[in-house]
Amino acid sequence: MHGLQNLRNKYPEGPKREINFPAVKIDGGATFLNMLCSADAVHRRHLKIMGRLKRFYLENYCYFVTSNCYRRRRYFKRDENKDIIIEFLKYYGPRYGFKLKGFAILEDHFHVLIVPTGNYNISWIMKSLKVAISKRVKRKGKINDPIWQHRFYDHIVRNEQNFKEILDYIHNNPLKHNLCKSLEEYRYSSFRNYYLNDHSLIEIDID
Repeated sequence: MHGLQNLRNKYPEGPKREINFPAVKIDGGATFLNMLCSADAVHRRHLKIMGRLKRFYLENYCYFVTSNCYRRRRYFKRDENKDIIIEFLKYYGPRYGFKLKGFAILEDHFHVLIVPTGNYNISWIMKSLKVAISKRVKRKGKINDPIWQHRFYDHIVRNEQNFKEILDYIHNNPLKHNLCKSLEEYRYSSFRNYYLNDHSLIEIDID
């Protein structure tokens, strides 16, 4: 957590954005995931209960999604493979009508904050992304094994505070996994979009 604390100390105002997420109502008004906890705890809890959760498809809600590599192999250690993920995020965003709100690409997994806005739900979007990325990485690396674990993990963002916690969690990941010495130097994260106004790698929907 030292990286997150350093981030908050260095940028006490946080990312310059305002978001209002309505509560997610399901089954006659019950609030989905009705508890407030840190993004790290949300993520750990979600990994444990994903197998028995039904996936809800909600248009114009923000999803925090994690996809892990098969057997946690470091298929994305090389930047050229990270660039493949970036390429298909750019391609499928307008094609499938989703907004990219945040991301971090690590060596053996990636995180995204995505808002489906059109005719395609989060499962279709993630399946399309993973299939396209997998084909390209396998072809380039002459790999026969799967690239991804079968499932992905998703969490519906409940409100602005939850969004900020998750965004902090995502941005801190490269530091947490010792992939950089400072968050500013890591290219494959939306940290640079939010805090440095650097959109040279990929545009993020900050409206």
